[in-house]
Amino acid sequence: MSDIEKIQDLQLEGIAKDIFNAELNFNIYLKIKNVWERLKDLDINEQKLFVYLKDCAVEKTVLHLSKLFDNPHKKYPTRCIEEVISIVEQNPDWLKTHFLTEKQWRDFVKCNQKTIQILSKFGDVSLKTFIANLKAYLIKQKTEDLELGKLKVWRDKVIAHNESAEIKPSLSDDEVQDFIAISKALFDYLNCFIQTNVYVIMSIQKDTYFIDKLIERTLEK
Repeated sequence: MSDIEKIQDLQLEGIAKDIFNAELNFNIYLKIKNVWERLKDLDINEQKLFVYLKDCAVEKTVLHLSKLFDNPHKKYPTRCIEEVISIVEQNPDWLKTHFLTEKQWRDFVKCNQKTIQILSKFGDVSLKTFIANLKAYLIKQKTEDLELGKLKVWRDKVIAHNESAEIKPSLSDDEVQDFIAISKALFDYLNCFIQTNVYVIMSIQKDTYFIDKLIERTLEK
């Protein structure tokens, strides 16, 4: 498989799907959380349904974020962000600088302000340094066992393996939103500035409509 085929596979079968599913499930969790006090007045069976949906949404959010921020593996290749970074670094000629306008970069920065703010801790963020800044962020997360460490403990020791040690994994909503924002920024960067011959559009809002209607109809009873 050529590098261009690899990056296309990573975009379509990897980060696009995992971003979509992580954000979808996180939004489901938030929508239930926002009406949690009102749900306590429901019939016990209806309460159990929403507890189940909330717990499933949390686990699926953790699993899909873990896939995005997984470690690359030579023997068992993973469709993760670090693999994307590696291939893009090996192909600097893919950067579409000759098509770039200042407005395109400004628009990208405006749409991804949270990520730019996070990555700016590792130096000025520009079109040419974005990937390097993202790589530096991931290295710091790994070497200092920060939020990314908590995510992996949650997946490995609680979801994948029910370890007997007393482990209480926790990520704040803001930390989860940061992971999603960073993933989406990389996704946008590939769409806008890397010549991969693939352009993917995602729509999360329509796919969370069902939970809005379920909550609305249940609370109307």
